[in-house]
Amino acid sequence: MKAIHARVEPSPLISRRGARSVIVAFTLQLMLGICRSADAQTGGIRGEVTDAAGSPIQGAEIVLNGNGYTRTARTDAAGNYGFSGLPSGPYDLVAQKRGFRRTAMPVRVTVGDGPNNREAIQSFSLEDSPAAKEGRFWGGFNRYSMEGFNEYLASGANEQIIGGFSAGAEISLVETKAPLVGGSIRLPIGVEYLSANSTTAHAAPTGSATVNWDIPAVGIFVGTTLSFGPTERFYIHPGVGYYFVGRWKSAALSITDRPGRLEVKGSSPGVFVGVGVNQHIGRIGAMFFESGYRYLRFTRIDAVPIDNFPVAVGGTAVQSGVLNTPMDFSSFLLRAGFTIRMGAKD
Repeated sequence: MKAIHARVEPSPLISRRGARSVIVAFTLQLMLGICRSADAQTGGIRGEVTDAAGSPIQGAEIVLNGNGYTRTARTDAAGNYGFSGLPSGPYDLVAQKRGFRRTAMPVRVTVGDGPNNREAIQSFSLEDSPAAKEGRFWGGFNRYSMEGFNEYLASGANEQIIGGFSAGAEISLVETKAPLVGGSIRLPIGVEYLSANSTTAHAAPTGSATVNWDIPAVGIFVGTTLSFGPTERFYIHPGVGYYFVGRWKSAALSITDRPGRLEVKGSSPGVFVGVGVNQHIGRIGAMFFESGYRYLRFTRIDAVPIDNFPVAVGGTAVQSGVLNTPMDFSSFLLRAGFTIRMGAKD
C-alpha cells in the first residue's frame, strides 16, 4: 500500500496580512530607535536673567549662535529662558534688553547616551545701561478750526483752513525705568512746525482777487514719554510748549497781482497729548504711529500792512492792527515717524 502525503498550502490572504504586520512592526521599531538615538545626541541650555539687584527681567532677548544654529528666546515673568534640541559643541549666547548693557557669554553643550545627556546652565546678571539719547522725527496731519479768523481779516467767502502738514523732532536726554508699568519714562525736548494755508478767489463789482493765507506756527516744547510693558510697544506722550506765528517764519495774507501783504504775528502757550505704538527695529530704534489732540489758540494777533497792502479785498475792508479774534490751532493730530537711539551700549 502506498503512503499518502498531504500538503497544506498557507492562505494567500493570511500571508499578505502577516507580511504587512511584520513590516509595520519593523518600521515602528526603526522609528523608535531613530528617536532614541536623536534624543541621545541632543541637549539644551537654560538659565535665568536678572538685574543687578537679583530681580528677574521679563522680556529679555537671548540670542544663540553656534554649530550652524541661530535661535532666539525671550525670558518669561520669572526671568527664565531655554533652548532644546542642540547637538554637542560650543555656543555663544547674548542677553539684551533695552535699558541694560548687552552681555555675551560662551557655553558648551555636552550630550551622550542615557545619564550623560544633560542641559547646560547659563544665567545672566545684566547691569543698567547709561542713559540713552533718543531722537524722534515725524511728519503728520493737523486739523484746525480757523474760520472765524478768516472771516474777520478778509470776508466770509474766504476758504476755511481745516488742516495742514506738521513736522517735528525731539531728543530725550533723560531715561529711567517705570516699575509700575514695566516700561520706561523719558523726558524729551523738541521743536514742531505746523502749517496752515488756504487760497480763495474773491469776486466783487469793484474787481476780483485771489487771496493766499500762509500762517505757519513754530513751537518749542518739553514733555514726557511713558512706555508700557517689557517690549515698550505702547506709550503715552503728553507735553507743553510755546508757539509763535510769524516770528521764526513769516506769516501773511497776500493778494495775487497786487502789491504788499498783511503780516501776522502772535505767540501763545499750548498743550498736547498723544498715544502711540512702537515697532522696534533691533536695538537702534523703532517706527511709530501716534494720534492725539493739541490745544493751541492765539488770542492776540498783530496784523500789519506793509508795501502798500490794499485796505479792501473784493469790496470788503481788511482789518489790521491788534486783533483779539482767536486764531485757533487746536486740532486732532496724526503723525508717524521713526526713533533712533544714540549713545547707549545695551
